[in-house]
Amino acid sequence: MPHYRQRAVVLALKLLVVAGLLALVPHPTAAQGAERCFPETGYCISGAIRTYWEHNGGLPIFGYPITPLQTETVEGQVLPVQWFERDRLEDHGALGVLAGRLGARLLELTTTPWEYFPKLQGAPPGCRFFAQTGHSLCDPYLRYWEQHQATAASKALCSPCWAHHTGGPRKRRLSQ
Repeated sequence: MPHYRQRAVVLALKLLVVAGLLALVPHPTAAQGAERCFPETGYCISGAIRTYWEHNGGLPIFGYPITPLQTETVEGQVLPVQWFERDRLEDHGALGVLAGRLGARLLELTTTPWEYFPKLQGAPPGCRFFAQTGHSLCDPYLRYWEQHQATAASKALCSPCWAHHTGGPRKRRLSQ
């Protein structure tokens, strides 16, 4: 075999090997089409939860994911959920993804369900009344809610403003 043909065959074989190896390497664009991963926490979001997260405020509203997608019992229902720095997103199947009712859960854990708070007939001046729960929302929470009402922050208001202890350096915190 002439010398130049031998080189051509060797080069062709090398190219074939390289092409075969490249076919085995996952392509990042294909891998990220279904999920979005965050090196800050090492967790990824995908599917309906990713869509909800992206369309309802993303990082500024929810923060980074802090757990993988997992199954939890939420208000008596077993659901796929994923926790974020500032919320828990719940996949309710045909009903879609909903932001967790963390305030209601916190009250439950303190043995004071939100239904125990006295109901109002209307809002004090400068506040907004929610007939569904019998409670009102006042500043600074009202201002925030109005700025983000198209996002997950627009959950139904279920309690009046109340003080609780966090046990941290700022031991007393006002919540609504």
